[in-house]
Amino acid sequence: MTRRRIRLNFQGSRIYNRQTFSCCFIVFARRWRRMLHRVRFCVCFLIIVGATLILASSAAAQEPPSPQAEPVVSRPAEPDAAPSAEQPASSAENAIPAPEEPAIPPQRVIPLGLCEVVARALASNLDIAVERFVPDIRDSEVLIAKGEFDPIFRVDYSYSEAEVPQSSVEGLATSAGTTETHENELTGSLFGKLISGAEYNLVFDRQFSQFIRHDAFDPVLGPLGTIEDPWEYVLDTYVEVTQPLLRDFGLNANLAGIRIARAQRSISLYDFRQNVIDIIAEVQRAYWNLVLAIENLRVTENSLVLARDLLRENRIRLEVGTMSVLEVIEAEAGVAQREEGVIVSRSLVKDAEDNLKRLLNLSRDSDEWNVIIVPTDKPVILEEEFSLSDQIEIALENRPDYKSSLTQVESDRINVQFARNQTLPVVDMLGRYEFQAVDNDLNNALDDIGTGESPSWQAGLTLEYPIGNRAAKGNYEAARLTEQQSMLVSENLRLLIIVDVRQAIRSIETSLKSIQASRKTTEFSQRSLEAEQKKLEVGISTSHDVLEFLDALIDAQRREAIARVNYRLALVNLAAATGTILERSNIVINEEF
Repeated sequence: MTRRRIRLNFQGSRIYNRQTFSCCFIVFARRWRRMLHRVRFCVCFLIIVGATLILASSAAAQEPPSPQAEPVVSRPAEPDAAPSAEQPASSAENAIPAPEEPAIPPQRVIPLGLCEVVARALASNLDIAVERFVPDIRDSEVLIAKGEFDPIFRVDYSYSEAEVPQSSVEGLATSAGTTETHENELTGSLFGKLISGAEYNLVFDRQFSQFIRHDAFDPVLGPLGTIEDPWEYVLDTYVEVTQPLLRDFGLNANLAGIRIARAQRSISLYDFRQNVIDIIAEVQRAYWNLVLAIENLRVTENSLVLARDLLRENRIRLEVGTMSVLEVIEAEAGVAQREEGVIVSRSLVKDAEDNLKRLLNLSRDSDEWNVIIVPTDKPVILEEEFSLSDQIEIALENRPDYKSSLTQVESDRINVQFARNQTLPVVDMLGRYEFQAVDNDLNNALDDIGTGESPSWQAGLTLEYPIGNRAAKGNYEAARLTEQQSMLVSENLRLLIIVDVRQAIRSIETSLKSIQASRKTTEFSQRSLEAEQKKLEVGISTSHDVLEFLDALIDAQRREAIARVNYRLALVNLAAATGTILERSNIVINEEF
């Protein structure tokens, strides 16, 4: 028993010594391996830090500092996520310092609603101011066309004196006397044109003359001295009428100018309304684009805030030793990338503001170029249903440009009728009725005219036709082709209106579906980001993954904002396509200006 125990003890002692030696060797190997791992980690860390410092110093020496973007005053300042002085100043943190925003003086902010922007744009738009004169000009052209039928009153008066040698007897001079002649003529007339094409001329002519013979000599009586003959009065009253029977006959030929002028006046009103519609639509599009730019800036700034929060948390984890420096560097890169996105988004906001200010027609030296426009209307979703057939019918009834094209076709048709009439030969019927009286007493001559005795009349016919008649035929052919061209333009515009309405309604439906889909995507992206952030907190995710989920969330929010604004833009396009944007904007045009 004792031997066995001793043996056992001896054997146990040998086993114990072997195990002790093995354990010591293992411990030594493990310590050596840890020391090598720490040395390798330190070497890698020094290499990374040195490369980062070299790149940062070279970039700072070669690239000029980028200008600081101007912040939007309407938004609150972002929380400062820059590291404090108490945090560990590692080389990696110093490689990408957080930018410091300089103090910018506050700018004046103008909140504007959509209706107010439209009203200001219409009040100051130069195109509307120019187009406002066109209907008045067309009214003047209508008056000019009507002036063709205005009666014309005319008065002519002439006085003449002449002194000629006395007449001879059978070709031989009887004396050296002279004859002095005094003549007065007063003519009043009223002439014009009727809408049937007839031209009239009512004339009252009064002539009175006197002969005075000086050194008169009579072959029988001898010298007679100076002889004054009594005044002789010649009164003539007549009316002339010329009635065309072929060319220039009828209302279509003679009222063509007035009808075309009226059509052009209507076209000018339609063009004015269409110009107002285009301006309203352009202003509303610019307004909603500004809303979209501001919303995009808000989303981008939120992305920057979340990226800065991630960077701050990573630096804290690095300080406590639960995260590597590479994660911090990746978070800093994400912050820098989103800061660049904020700068670009702010520039887009300024571009959208300038575009809206351009439509407001600000003067070059106006202080309002430096103000900040803050839209007060939001892209609210309106639950409206639109019937395609009804909207097309409304568009064809209300679109001013389509009405203008139809009126132009009617104007060209009138011109074709007139040009066809001008190809006919000239066949005019002439008529004249006259009263004439001659007396040495003016009262007696007037009495003779008043009694209507001894009238005279005259009738005739005039025929005229140019051989070949090429000018009239060419004008008719040009007018006919112009009418066909206008009809094709009108038909093409009708098809474009139908396409515009269809596209606008389709865009509304697509935008509504996009809003619903993007809203769900935003909710899922928000949940995914929160879940990934929790994974990062427990160490089973990386900053790269969190930033990817953050990008997905920002992209979803941006697409939702775009879908909402696209919905409002689609409503604007539909209202413009149907010509109802004036009623929707509560704009009334006074056509009597």
